[in-house]
Amino acid sequence: MIKKFFLKLSLILLPIGLLVIGINIYVDPAHIINSKEYIKEITNILSKGNNVNNVSNFDERLLQLELIKKVDSFDVAILGSSRIMEIRTSFFENKKLLNCGVSHANINDLIALAGIMDSLKKMPKEIYIGLDYSTIATEISTIREWQSIEEFYNYFIKKHTNKKTVEVENRINIQKIKTVCSFEYFNKSVSYLLKGNKLKIENVYKQTPKSNGRFFDGSISYNYEYTHPNNFLIANDARRTSKNGITSIDTTKFSLLIDLINNFKKQNVNVTFVLIPYHINFYNGVNENKKVNLIVYENLYRDLSSRNNITLIGSFSAEKCKIAANEFYDMYHCSGESIKRIFNQNNIK
Repeated sequence: MIKKFFLKLSLILLPIGLLVIGINIYVDPAHIINSKEYIKEITNILSKGNNVNNVSNFDERLLQLELIKKVDSFDVAILGSSRIMEIRTSFFENKKLLNCGVSHANINDLIALAGIMDSLKKMPKEIYIGLDYSTIATEISTIREWQSIEEFYNYFIKKHTNKKTVEVENRINIQKIKTVCSFEYFNKSVSYLLKGNKLKIENVYKQTPKSNGRFFDGSISYNYEYTHPNNFLIANDARRTSKNGITSIDTTKFSLLIDLINNFKKQNVNVTFVLIPYHINFYNGVNENKKVNLIVYENLYRDLSSRNNITLIGSFSAEKCKIAANEFYDMYHCSGESIKRIFNQNNIK
């Protein structure tokens, strides 16, 4: 009886499970299965000089790889985290720009991106490096996003430094398999289907993308809700998060930053450091009675720029940059207009 019961149950559940997996694979709202095709679709639009709307849930590193491959030579490249993603062509006069910013970037990302440009012989004349404390900090969590382009990290390390390369593993992503088989992902798939064309990539040509878009130069276009937050909530969140502090400097990562700068100098690339401010509550809270703080990181970057004759733009201090609290989207990101003012000031000490 028990065997017959489980047999009947399995005959009911198996088709349901296969249906769930089938719909998840077909819809794939997070682009787990069709990642390469999705990125190529975005790249094809951007590389033709057009802007794109409704892009989400994709590997930003692989997008940068495809963009660098596809676009013609460029004069200026922007390297850094999401905090520099709003640096646009309009910041520069008569120069072709490619913004290569990726979320959660650290020094490994910067080296891998430089490795892509170097291997493709597309090194620009100028590179602006957005430096955060997290660029060279000891990792709080195991962020491994950069490993999707780790072969170019290894290319750069092997060719230009005496450091050890990382071992590239042919690993199966168990988490992705679990996601495709989950009912939670099924709910997202159904929701995606119900929204229909609203979530499809849209070529908006020369118009400004309105919802999670990208401009032709790789810079980002945020949606209205993100750029118009509740300032009171942002201020409270910044104050609360600052109590956690920040992690200390990783000397190995700092050494890699020096290697990167030295290589750019050898290739006659003009380097500029960019420090984007943090929300005043986060900045003040982190600096309050803590040995490891944002002032320590900024002073280190300023010393590095001075010793290498590198121009440094901006500061981690919003007050020094004259950026008001209501110009922040969250504790880490101030508006593109604010960043452009920082570029125009260019003499913050």
